[in-house]
Amino acid sequence: MSERDTYQRQTGPLNHINQTRPLRTAPSTPAAVDQLRQAAEDFLARARQSLANLEPRLELLMRACERADIPVPGVKEPVYRYPPSAKGEQIIAYLIATFARREDLVKEVQVGLFRFYDAVQCTDSTEKALQTNTLDPTMLEDLKLRLFYLSRYHEAFKGDRVLSQLFPTPPSSPSEADDKSRRLTPAERVRQKQQRERAINEAEILVANMAARVAVIKSALSMVDEHRGIRIGAMIAPQARSARLLAIAIATNLEVFDLLKDFLAAYTRLQECLQEVRHGADVEQLKSPVEGVTDLVERGRQQVLLRDVFPPGDQPGISGTTAPLPPLS
Repeated sequence: MSERDTYQRQTGPLNHINQTRPLRTAPSTPAAVDQLRQAAEDFLARARQSLANLEPRLELLMRACERADIPVPGVKEPVYRYPPSAKGEQIIAYLIATFARREDLVKEVQVGLFRFYDAVQCTDSTEKALQTNTLDPTMLEDLKLRLFYLSRYHEAFKGDRVLSQLFPTPPSSPSEADDKSRRLTPAERVRQKQQRERAINEAEILVANMAARVAVIKSALSMVDEHRGIRIGAMIAPQARSARLLAIAIATNLEVFDLLKDFLAAYTRLQECLQEVRHGADVEQLKSPVEGVTDLVERGRQQVLLRDVFPPGDQPGISGTTAPLPPLS
């Protein structure tokens, strides 16, 4: 866009009849007007449905920001339509605690909230223009762009164990998968099948090799209350020595507690994705959960208190490694 066009958009002469030509002309023929109107009605219906599906989840993020005294630039005080459930309150509490130590997540949430409420306002203004016969094609294009941003929440929040479940990766549509499959040569299909089987096999090995660790972690967490206090009754019950030692580590170190909770969430997500892929979902869905588990294993190795759970020399069982981890006592 030239400097002159930019100036015209900023100073408003485009609103004055016969003073300048708009950068994109509105439809002039009745047929074009009807076509634009039909396209707008169809798209607005889909936009309203998408916004309605997202609104309860975005309200949880907004409530968390408000309770944590975190401003969301560009967003006025919202009207809440969905009271949070018990699980919603847990998500809000988790976000408030996480905001205190993750500035990057705060910024992602602020951006996500701004884009959602900006898309709501844009939808309202587009619908009003449609009702008053003042709709311009550029308004529809602007709305499409804003809604596109909302379709990428799963990418923005994939690094967080809770938000990645709140905004999961959408599955590929059957038609897209079929079109992609039809474009492959026989050799490429064989190679794709081999890659899929290898990815599933590696994920299954990872799940199996982490199972003993998960059992110990769950046992240790059962000995600790929500405030990280030791449950004496659970400690004196028959338990593995490694679980009791781990429970003490959890009670004395918040970072260990958070890391193990993240690990369990990532492991559960990997199991769920693996089940979905076994039933035909895109194998690419395994990539993020596998990386999440292996990354947390690596972080666990760096914690002295977790050396018995994640020994420095062991392997998580991926990239061709099939040997199981040594058993925990």
